[in-house]
Amino acid sequence: MTCSNCFLQVWSVAWHSRDGWLVSGGADSDLQLSRLEQDQEGAWSLKGYGPFSRAGTDRVARLQWCAQGHRLMCQTNDKNVQLMRLRSDVEATHKAERRRKREKSKKNDSGSTPIQTENSGESSLSTKASDWIDSGMLLTCHTKIRHADVIGGGMEGDDSSLNGIKIAVSTADGRLEVHSSNTSNADAEDGKDTSMTRQFVVEAAGHRSDVRAVCLSKDDQRILSVAGTEAKFWTSFSGQLTRTVEVGPAICARWAHGDRYALVGCKTGEAVLLDSFNGEIINRVEAHQGPVWSIAEHPSLLQFATAGADKKLSFWSLGTAEDGNIVMQRSTEIAIADSALAVDISAQGKYVSVALLDNTLRVFFMDSFKLFLSLYGHRLPVLCCHTSSDERLMVSGSADKNVRIWGLDFGDCHKSLFAHDDSVMAVQFVKKTHLFFSAGKDKTIKYWDGDTFECIMVLNGHLSEIWGLSVSGDGETVVTGSHDRTIRTWKRSDEPVFPEEERQNRLEAEMEKDTVAELAGVKRGFTGGNEESDRAGRVTRDTVEAASRLSEALELLDHETKRRQEWLADCAAAKERKNPEPEWIENPILLGLDQQAYLIRCLKSIRASCLEQAVLVLPFETAAGLLLRLCSCLQSNHDVELCVKSCLLIVSAHDARLALDKKTAGALEAVRKLMRSRVASLRNKIGSNVAGLRVCLQYTKDSQLSVGEANEANDLQDSSALKDVMDPFALSKRGK
Repeated sequence: MTCSNCFLQVWSVAWHSRDGWLVSGGADSDLQLSRLEQDQEGAWSLKGYGPFSRAGTDRVARLQWCAQGHRLMCQTNDKNVQLMRLRSDVEATHKAERRRKREKSKKNDSGSTPIQTENSGESSLSTKASDWIDSGMLLTCHTKIRHADVIGGGMEGDDSSLNGIKIAVSTADGRLEVHSSNTSNADAEDGKDTSMTRQFVVEAAGHRSDVRAVCLSKDDQRILSVAGTEAKFWTSFSGQLTRTVEVGPAICARWAHGDRYALVGCKTGEAVLLDSFNGEIINRVEAHQGPVWSIAEHPSLLQFATAGADKKLSFWSLGTAEDGNIVMQRSTEIAIADSALAVDISAQGKYVSVALLDNTLRVFFMDSFKLFLSLYGHRLPVLCCHTSSDERLMVSGSADKNVRIWGLDFGDCHKSLFAHDDSVMAVQFVKKTHLFFSAGKDKTIKYWDGDTFECIMVLNGHLSEIWGLSVSGDGETVVTGSHDRTIRTWKRSDEPVFPEEERQNRLEAEMEKDTVAELAGVKRGFTGGNEESDRAGRVTRDTVEAASRLSEALELLDHETKRRQEWLADCAAAKERKNPEPEWIENPILLGLDQQAYLIRCLKSIRASCLEQAVLVLPFETAAGLLLRLCSCLQSNHDVELCVKSCLLIVSAHDARLALDKKTAGALEAVRKLMRSRVASLRNKIGSNVAGLRVCLQYTKDSQLSVGEANEANDLQDSSALKDVMDPFALSKRGK
């Protein structure tokens, strides 16, 4: 048999095995009630009693009868669970009679006369779904319900009681809750409103939403983290949760006054001061008119700065109120050009740096709050910044995926590094060093050297974007918080790290990704619509190693050039002082060759099949240096064919940037002229050689022809003599 009384998709059904009730629910706002009944002839059929209303507008997720069969649980795809009651036959009949009386009284009041039909008596005695089902009670949880189950039922012989009824729900934030009701029989019979009370909760210690910020204490023993509306305090050595405080929609957090207090910035613009020992809110102030994006602590531990979306930078101090409580007092406020996304106070308290939404950074003097530097270079808003302990360097991370290292002496950019595959969310120096960590939305943490600009290692482990980063005072521990709702603690191991091996492993991983993408038919960076076909070949391990050897050779030649200039300067100084000139010591790595010959030797050591990709893999700075050295090789007429081929590869790969660069713009014209002249002379030489070879070939053919004719004449004489010997008549004639 088939029951087709639903108008939309059916998501759940509940079967009452004892009395034959069938309840179905779907995307519509009503539930459908049917019953399996037997007619006079003994045939079974489903009789529909029609729809009855339910709470909520979301679709039905689950329907279930309790063990006794007198309670129906309806779980919707939101935060609600409704517990309905099935009336007995007597209650349903009384309910139907009262309904008919109300309908009859309404008709009499309106003055209309009901039309009598043959089936009017039968229809008046029938019951509807609303007569059998009572709306019961509604349970609403704090977040979306993933699954619900009804446990137990009424006492034996009593179907109206709620004693023993429990509802277990699992929520979207990982909690398991059990709700129960102890409503008495008299209350249930009187129809009084009842409600479910939460009996107990089973939950893990972690956060229920993405971790927006983490911060290590000064003694590296505790961790402060904020996520959602909660701030949590943890022990760093065991990972045990010690306190949980409800503060509101938190975005950033920082320890204040040493490790005694904690300061939390909220999305509502409030700054909340917490007592980290007892987990209480001490003070709450309106810090900004928009979200508080960042908090920085002064080295004195009594002052701190907040950056907000209201284009203001506020400075605060901790004071004592008349009642003896600790309060936050605003000391200074600075108006800035745009919304501030990050703020940092240097370790010695000399500078305060602000990252703005207009892609710039501003550095102020901490004592006078006067502008010291304006740093430009990022192409998208700057999301984080941090100053080294010696106040010589500052590192910033932006949404343009780059990390820039700035010098605070003159505000110059030392290096721009393509750090992550997505926005850089956090950066922080290790104390008393120029080593720093960066974290991004690409789920990775990277360890950098700020002096050599090399990536030391890459840490993988998070499953989603990383929002927060904190480094311990000794640099042995790193704590990160991520969108995957986890807090990870990274410890320094005793195993040595070799940057060259790490770089080789990263290159191999990149090559494996490219290979997988090519096998899957996905080409990275392809935009379509370009009629020019791409170059044949792909980046392999051999081409990467060849490019690495070429880069090392260029670095060696640059070092030799600098060493040569220093030696010439020493010779000039010694000549002025009339001292003996210092002796020039050749570098044994050059194998006794000059720089041009060594470069040509390095290029020849690369296989012809790998040369093209090896040159294209080189970064722009290295390729520009190679172009300048190839220009000098062309001037000295060193291996013209190889030099011209390499120059054409470099120009085809970096033509736009080479034309805009001041150093290489002039070299391009010189290379063009040298290439034409050298290729023309080489073509003339090849033409002369070809013409000479043709003359030699013709001379050889002529000489072979003359030799052949002489041989033929000799052969004719020999043949005639032999004929005379063999002919007896000729001999007799010769004898006569």
